[in-house]
Amino acid sequence: MPFDAVGFPTDLSSRSGRGRFFVGLWHAFRARLRDTSGRSQPALTAGLLREARDLIADEAHWMQGAYERGGRRCAIGAVQAAGRSYGRNVRRDAAGALLSVANLHGHHSVESMNDSLTHAEVLAAFGAAITRAELGMGRRL
Repeated sequence: MPFDAVGFPTDLSSRSGRGRFFVGLWHAFRARLRDTSGRSQPALTAGLLREARDLIADEAHWMQGAYERGGRRCAIGAVQAAGRSYGRNVRRDAAGALLSVANLHGHHSVESMNDSLTHAEVLAAFGAAITRAELGMGRRL
């Protein structure tokens, strides 16, 4: 992304000292980052869900009844593990997309869905959540 200086202070005469200028510059820069990496991130959300699905794609790495144990994970445990390298909003959107799919199938939580469905059905739920995320239809929590 090219630097266009939008939102950055340009009038140095109103600042009292060099330090205040850099503080203002920092705050403007952070605000600009928030604007470009806000909650509307369908590609990142779908990417996180794909990574989570890949973690449990092999049935030997999937489990029911606990989040994580011995290298095995449930659906939410996989989202948590894959989400460590993503921002909070992306993690929230991914969990929300998966929850909306669980709700569509009559479950009150992703954990309930994970514990009552087969491995293939949980992977299919991830597929539906990925599609919802790509279309911007994920549920916001």
